Formats: sequence, C-alpha cells, structure tokens
Amino acid sequence: MNTLTQPPKSTTPPIGKNKKPNKLAWLGQVLVWQVIALLLVELMLSWAGLGEEEMFALDAELGTKHMSNKHITWRSEGFARSYFDANGMREPNLTIAKPQGTYRIAMLGDSMVEGLQVPVEKSFGQILQEDINQSNHNKVQVLNFGTSGYSTAQEYLQLKKQVFKYQPDIVIAFYNSRDIFENWSSPDETITNLRPNALHLPGANLVIDYSPVLAWSRSARGKFMIATAWLRQHSRVWGLATAAQTEWSYASPFYRAFCTFLGNPKRGIKEMTEALKPKAESQPSFNILKFENTDPTHMATANTTIGEHPNPWASALMAKKSKQEQADDKQSSDKQAKDKYDMLNSAAPNKALRSDTKEITGDQTLAPAKPVYSKEAQAGRNNYIGLITRTQASLYAEMLKECTAHKAKLIVIALPSRPTLSPMPCVETEFFHISYPQEIEMISGMLGKLGIPVFDSEKAATTIPKDEVNKLFYSMHLTPAGHEYLARSISPFVHAQMHQAQSSNP
Repeated sequence: MNTLTQPPKSTTPPIGKNKKPNKLAWLGQVLVWQVIALLLVELMLSWAGLGEEEMFALDAELGTKHMSNKHITWRSEGFARSYFDANGMREPNLTIAKPQGTYRIAMLGDSMVEGLQVPVEKSFGQILQEDINQSNHNKVQVLNFGTSGYSTAQEYLQLKKQVFKYQPDIVIAFYNSRDIFENWSSPDETITNLRPNALHLPGANLVIDYSPVLAWSRSARGKFMIATAWLRQHSRVWGLATAAQTEWSYASPFYRAFCTFLGNPKRGIKEMTEALKPKAESQPSFNILKFENTDPTHMATANTTIGEHPNPWASALMAKKSKQEQADDKQSSDKQAKDKYDMLNSAAPNKALRSDTKEITGDQTLAPAKPVYSKEAQAGRNNYIGLITRTQASLYAEMLKECTAHKAKLIVIALPSRPTLSPMPCVETEFFHISYPQEIEMISGMLGKLGIPVFDSEKAATTIPKDEVNKLFYSMHLTPAGHEYLARSISPFVHAQMHQAQSSNP
C-alpha cells in the first residue's frame, strides 16, 4: 500500500476521556488573586491614611512602647499624621548621637506630652525648641519621649533604657493627673494600661514588679497580640479591623459580652441577656465621636464643649435625665466608691504600713476624706495613700540619681488638666477624694525635699477665663492653641533651669 495515501492519524482525544481539571492550579489562582486584591486594598488605605491606628509594640519591661518605622494617623481628637522612626521617636531627622554643640532637652510623660492630636511641628515641645533657639546661642533640640498611658514607674524605666542614649542635658518629667496612682495598678483589656508595678514599703527598697506584664503576655489576649504582631505593624486592613473592634468595645454591650463569653461562658451569657434588654435611652456611637474630633470615651457624650465648639449631644443627653435618675446615679456612684474603699482596707498588705504623708511631703497634708466611710475603710485609704506617696517620692529620687550620674539635670512640670480647669459632667475631678491641685501639692513637697525644681502649669492656667480654657483642649488633650499656650507658659522656667545648669557646669 502506498504510504502517501494513508490517512493521517487523529490527535483528537477519544470522546468521554476529557482531561480532568487541576484543582491545585485552580486553588492557586484563587489565592493569587486574593493576595493581589488585598495588596490593592492596602495601597488604597495607605493613600487615604486609613488603618493606621495601631501604634504600640509590647515590651517585657515597659509593658508597651511605640512601634518603629510606623506611620500613624490620629483622628479621635484633632487630626494629625505622624511617623515613628526606627527608635519610636517622632521628631524628623533625629539621630541618637548628639551633634556637636547641641543642647538636648528630653521630655517624659503620657499622652498629654506625646501630643499625637496635633502635627509634630505644632506640638509644645517643638514650639519650646523654637522659642529657646531664638534666644540661645547653642543649638537646642527638644526630644519627646511621651507615650500614652505611661506611669512615673515606666518613665523611670524608659529613662534608663532609652533616654540616656540620646545624652540629654536636661530631663523634664511631666506630671499629669492621677500619675501617682498609676504606679500600682493592675492591667486590663486596654493596652495603654499594661505596665509594671512599683512599690516602696516602709523599711524596704523600691521594687519594680514586672509580673503584671508577664502575666498579661501569657493571657489569651496577650498571646493573640504577640501572634499578630507582624499584622499590627504592617497591615492597614488589620488596623481597620482593630478600629472597628475598638468601636464595638465602646459602643456595643453585646460585643463586650461576647468577649466575656470567650473566657467565661456562664458570665458571658448573663451579660448577653442583659445587653439584649431594651434600653430607655442611648448615646451616640464611638464611631461618630471618633471622626468628629471628640473624646473616644463614653464620657465625652456629656461634655458641654469640645474645644471651642458646643457639644450637640451633651445637652440632649443631660436633658433626658430626670432628677430621680440623677439621684439614682449619685447613689450608685457613692456605693461604688464605698465598695472601693472597703476593698482597699481588706487588700491592704498590712495595717502597720500606715504612714504619715507629712513625713514625705513636708508641710503638705492631705485633706481629710469625706466622713462617709468606716474607720476600717479610712485606715485602708490612709494606708494606700501612704504607700503610693512613698513610691512616687522614691521614683523621683531614683530618677534624680540616674540623671546626676549621666550629668543631666532633672526638673518636673505639672501639666494643666481640663477636668480641673473646666469641669465636665460625668468626669470625676477627684480620685480617692484627692483633687489634682492636691496631687501637685503632694509631689511639690516630695520634690522640694529632694531638691528637684518644679513648675505648676496647672496653677498658671487657673487665671485664664473658662471660655479661653475650653479653646486649649479638645476633650481631654491639648489643641494646637493649647500646645502653643503650654510652650509659652513653661518656656521661662525651662530657660532659667538651662542657665542655672550651664552656670554650674561651664
């Protein structure tokens, strides 16, 4: 047979024998497109400055610290975009090594000093730096180490761990309302309250206890935070989820009950049942408050003003409260306060530890507590106040010793407080029946005995009319006008301390 006449062989597969689809290849394509979609969302969020709320890294000693190489966009009070460098510092082009001929001032404090509510160039530290440089032959740098939620104990640890690397010539420890109470407090679900404890018992040395941080890191929430550290640092999608979680934790009792259920099902079911019951009244959600330049706490709904603006929710909320409801609220508040004092008495390490605060604060004495508590509760209160006062004094003494060893001068400045200068509904102006001015008197007595200069910017602000005071604050933190005022207020004091330090160390 002639091969040229042979029909060509068919390459078509037989009918019924179609090639099976590759499921792995299909799954791979789906995953690739999902990754691409997520990257596009991340780029869009980055361009819009959304999802940049995460700012804290966990630290075994300090509890928390600023993330490094991190963009932050702040919206809860004011609006500002910031960048934390490799060392968690906000000032641009800052080097650890001190430039030749430069005089450095380091600032320690909490969120009031941190000042994320305003752009860095409008923060009081940078305004102070500009003011000093205009009248000083040396180049002055003001370095802001302020971190949200920091106690004096954390500032002392931060001073040793981070601040001295920058070779400061002056260290300013800023005191804020209730700082004296935060050195001995247990951590909770709020990450800014994660901190080590400090305690100085009579006849013993000052002790820094890291066990609260260690215990928290071993908890379910702590392990989750550690496991998601990379996402918290890099993902804006995760940042949005965190912001939503924060919104729900403030605005949704059901969400809080669900979180309780995960750790304690019995208690969680009970809280869910309560959360589902109809409420007589409601308040604006945290989300509304967050993006309207107000305080992100539920108490902000009762503020009469927000900066220089009237709070439209406050009057409506307060008008709904009848006299009977207000009386019920007061009765409930008094009961909670009494329970707190009774708890203190039962939890006091030893009644023999009761100390006279006059021993620490010089001539300053505490105003007596309101006579509504038992003698036992009053004894517990005195015991507690004595312990925290002794601890605060010891922390300042240790900070002074460290500064002296590093040839730096330590000074203390008390910050102005909105609740005291312009009291707001639903915001306490006293803690354990101690007002902020009394706190300042207490620490001034301590600092006087230690020879540490102190300036009371709270007292200086009492001469400002209330309407003007409101312009200095958003809800709890400073507006740009507030930062400007604080810088001008403390500048003469800082100038004087600089000249005194330079004259004693030519």
